[in-house]
Amino acid sequence: MLGMRMFVVLAAAAAVAVAARAGADRTDISAWERTGAATFRYTVPEAGLGDWAWGEGYRHRWLETWLSENRFCPSGFEIVNRVPVKGTYLGDREVWEGRCKTA
Repeated sequence: MLGMRMFVVLAAAAAVAVAARAGADRTDISAWERTGAATFRYTVPEAGLGDWAWGEGYRHRWLETWLSENRFCPSGFEIVNRVPVKGTYLGDREVWEGRCKTA
């Protein structure tokens, strides 16, 4: 009986954690900044999203949204560097450096 109760508690906690991650807004957990006329830096969570198959797609879509909202890189972009940053106050992060493609 105790084993089943523990299972239910752990399953509920896992469901809450997944729902919280799925409901996270990109503006809360990612950041974009222009670093030059055609370059930018993008910071996203590494753990969690990066460990799940769909996480990479979310991070790319969030970046595309940041760039679109700021009317930056209208011809597309490329990521030129990715650096993991461990142990920040927001957890493990990944910093992407990119540049705009020319038309």
